[in-house]
Amino acid sequence: MWNRCGDLHSEVNRLKLSEPGIPKETCPMIDEIVSFIDNLNGIDELVREKHLQTLEEIRKANATLRTLGLDWYQNSRIIEDKGEDIIKDCEKEREVAEDKIEDLEQKISGLEEEINNSNNK
Repeated sequence: MWNRCGDLHSEVNRLKLSEPGIPKETCPMIDEIVSFIDNLNGIDELVREKHLQTLEEIRKANATLRTLGLDWYQNSRIIEDKGEDIIKDCEKEREVAEDKIEDLEQKISGLEEEINNSNNK
């Protein structure tokens, strides 16, 4: 049971190492494509507008994903901090339990000695 504290700490560290990071902004790339489409000659206006509309939808979706990713990242850091507190509490509890076990083992040893002494009389 006490090993779970260490396991939690290891898992948090493993997850931190596997984070992909936040991707770069896509707006400049979308702007480049918009500019390219705007400069195309001979493209049907309806087709041009459809492509531009699609690019704007992609821009909005990317912005939403970026915001969502940042929110999840911040929330994971809050959870991580709480997890660290739990680990510290767990380690303190383990130390207290180990001390109690040691005290009880000494008491048992003393009682066994008393029993042996009384049996030898």
